[in-house]
Amino acid sequence: MSPVTLAACDIGGTTCRLGLFHRDGTGLVLTARQDVPTGKVPDVPSLFEAIKNAFGRDALSSCAACAAACAGPVENGRVRLSNAAAEYAEGQGAPVPFRIINDFAAVARSILTPAGEAAVPVLHCDMKPSSGQSVMAAIGPGTGFGCSVLIPGMPPRVMPSEGGHVPFPFRGREERAFEDFLLPRLGGRAFAETDDVVSGRGLEALQEFLSGKRMPASAIGPAYLSDDTPLRAVFASFLARACRAFMLSSLCFGGLWIAGGLALRNPGLVTCRAFRDELLQETKADLLAQMPVRLFRSDDCGLWGAAGAASDLASFLSA
Repeated sequence: MSPVTLAACDIGGTTCRLGLFHRDGTGLVLTARQDVPTGKVPDVPSLFEAIKNAFGRDALSSCAACAAACAGPVENGRVRLSNAAAEYAEGQGAPVPFRIINDFAAVARSILTPAGEAAVPVLHCDMKPSSGQSVMAAIGPGTGFGCSVLIPGMPPRVMPSEGGHVPFPFRGREERAFEDFLLPRLGGRAFAETDDVVSGRGLEALQEFLSGKRMPASAIGPAYLSDDTPLRAVFASFLARACRAFMLSSLCFGGLWIAGGLALRNPGLVTCRAFRDELLQETKADLLAQMPVRLFRSDDCGLWGAAGAASDLASFLSA
């Protein structure tokens, strides 16, 4: 395989991660990366201007292909971000071959890359390895809530999902009270989605509900999620409930990988007792106990998945 340079972008509701990769016969290597605010790259021209500024004009012109993993549903090569005022299309005059994929399709792809291999074991990771044919899944709480499925094969197939937009299953008097607190913030919608609850803005709303204090999610984490606080217990339970629902929906016996800025910056959310107790509820606990759970070590996982898509595009064009 001839050496090539590839560009990759992971565009979330808050942050756009840019990466430059080198591909040779041994695989992909991340050679440079930089973050920019998503608000500064609302379209394809500004995105490629940011890549040029980050890595240099020569690096951009040498790229065989670029792929962008975007936090929103992708249809016919177009995407509008779910939680930011940005829109991209493959035909918007990109200077190199360009492909758009869903952000959590990229995270799922990254399971089979060094990013997935380096993930931290959380639950049931001492089981014997599966045959290699079992479904794998990825979820992540960040600006929103993402999820997707990876089906092994040659090549592996990715199934994007908008599972973050299903109604969130509140239960009990206290949770119903929080739901009543949350609904007026949602523009008159009849129900809250998982995206509204297991996300940065969901954490902000829960903190205000429990304490009466308004704080940005970036400040809540260090102050309230590193120790065994009531806020961490409730939010970890909500996260586990979302994981449980997707694990049972996908039957991911190959494992669940957790990404998303909230979990990566606050690993206690998935290592605490509240997460484990909620995940392993009595119903179908036997099935869930057969599904390993891992936590990505860094937020570069989306970049690795996007780089894989760029590599596929470059190979297709050179065939």
